[in-house]
Amino acid sequence: MTHEDFRIRYYEAGPGGAVPLHTLCDYFQEAAGLDAHTLSFGAEDLIAANGVTWVLTRMQLEPLARATVGAILTVHTWHSFSDKLFSRREFYMENEKKEIVLKGTTWWVLIDMNTRRLARTPESLLAMNPVAPNHVLAEHNPKAPNFTGMTPATTLPIIVRDEDIDSNAHVNNTHFIAWALESAPKETAEFTLKELVITFKNECFSKDKLTLSAYEIPAPAGKACWHILTREQDGRENARIYTRWE
Repeated sequence: MTHEDFRIRYYEAGPGGAVPLHTLCDYFQEAAGLDAHTLSFGAEDLIAANGVTWVLTRMQLEPLARATVGAILTVHTWHSFSDKLFSRREFYMENEKKEIVLKGTTWWVLIDMNTRRLARTPESLLAMNPVAPNHVLAEHNPKAPNFTGMTPATTLPIIVRDEDIDSNAHVNNTHFIAWALESAPKETAEFTLKELVITFKNECFSKDKLTLSAYEIPAPAGKACWHILTREQDGRENARIYTRWE
């Protein structure tokens, strides 16, 4: 397990001094990379040894409190389980008062950097599986409706910039979070985000033209939406994001 501190910078703050969710996930990504490296399974270790790297396939987030400029947040993260293809990583972050700001769980796969095909989890990582995995969130896999014939509440056109691209030569996962929240219907501004679940389906690359369509769906309380990201060139779906607001 890794514990890493981050001070929120002025340039990271949004309206009211609060740090956006995608920036909190940048902190998690940094801490996750450091923790993986302590296990000798960091991206640099894997690329050097086998030409493979980690790719995020799914992320489940539960925001719990605001974090504002100047605060020091501590990220706690650990590898909780792996099978032949997928590895699960947990994290939570807390402020100086030990109040939890954000909880999350993520699922990762290894891909070959040359072929972009899946690679199997190394046996040495499988051997690290704990007897009793410690998960911070119960897995929630919401089922999306059939969107055929449905009119989106909003659409957001996106052109991928070079600065959106990470060391894996595709759009970094935290940009999907920012895009999803940008596409949320304006009525969600009256509520607080309680849950966000992303399933990543296809990579996005520099200069791709994308459309993010947000569909409102019934919710027991507040609002719920599905945000569907598609590529204009071939119509392929790149990601599905579920958001719930109360």
